[in-house]
Amino acid sequence: MIVAAGAWTPTLLPWMRDAVKCVGQPVYYFQPDNPELYLPDRFPPWAADIANTGWYGFPVQPDGTLKIANHGAGIPVDPKNDTAVPAETDELFVGFLEKTFPQLTGTRIKSRRLCFYCDSFDGDFWIDWVPDFEGLLVATGGSGHGFKFAPMMGSLIADRFEGKANEWESRFRWRGIGEGRAEAARKK
Repeated sequence: MIVAAGAWTPTLLPWMRDAVKCVGQPVYYFQPDNPELYLPDRFPPWAADIANTGWYGFPVQPDGTLKIANHGAGIPVDPKNDTAVPAETDELFVGFLEKTFPQLTGTRIKSRRLCFYCDSFDGDFWIDWVPDFEGLLVATGGSGHGFKFAPMMGSLIADRFEGKANEWESRFRWRGIGEGRAEAARKK
């Protein structure tokens, strides 16, 4: 059996809560007065120093809104119950928008939501058999990057399930908290 439950992994497999956690990343939708100014040919997808700030956004959506998000440490959440964006996050997003895109100052927030991530303690995927649970493979820990790697994830998971070696196997193996990649690779 394969469990590939994303942010629900620590809920479904509670013994993994020290290794992976569910966090919510705020996503905001702003309603500009003149959406045509933010069409893709004028306002392409962008990222603002992701390594340090985490800000990114997209051109106007079909409903006329701008989607802006922040990839950061996230807010620890329980995916069953915690779906509201904390009110204090509005100030952070509005401040970023005003500082970075002054022409959008005063733009109304149309909606906000949390995007759930399953963060591993070291930021790497977790694709391996669960010790002491025969026949259970877990594939999780996308840490917000699963969408980028989706085209290759199926084959990596299938390889592990079928016992086929691949170049990423040691990096995504079962590992202890704080265990480096070298230690995980030696277990191979």
